Amino acid sequence: TYLPLNKKDLMQIGGFGKAKVEKYGDEIIETVESFCSLHKLESNMDAKESNPKKVKKAKISAPKIDTKTVSFNLFKEGKSVAAIAKERNLTPNTIENHLTHFVGTGEIDIDELLSKEKQQLVNDALKIHGSQSHTTIINNLPKDISYGILRMVLATKKAAV
Repeated sequence: TYLPLNKKDLMQIGGFGKAKVEKYGDEIIETVESFCSLHKLESNMDAKESNPKKVKKAKISAPKIDTKTVSFNLFKEGKSVAAIAKERNLTPNTIENHLTHFVGTGEIDIDELLSKEKQQLVNDALKIHGSQSHTTIINNLPKDISYGILRMVLATKKAAV
């Protein structure tokens, strides 16, 4: 349609970038020149609307806050695990996992999360069953003791080491 007669014009045609123009440009231009000469045609590049190269928009985004940190901050505001889970549209188990990280670093005292009784139940089960199989331990604890609770107690042991 446009009959490009040089590499600059060929670059204006959709699908032709530097690589294709370098590789095939001379051959294509020679073919277009022969066609124009044979049919007494001129280049129609003036009819081609300029095809400006796409400019990538700079992404402006606030630095992402780690999801564990968001849960930690909500907990420090006095919210319960259940309330944080509801607010963040996550499961309580996920929130427990987030907070376990901070129990392990010592930034949250486990006593803020778990009663001494629950901690003792888990510790007793750990003494009996060891810490190798979480499933075995959970199966030998009351139903209200979750994997998250188990991991929190284990995190306190790692933090103490």
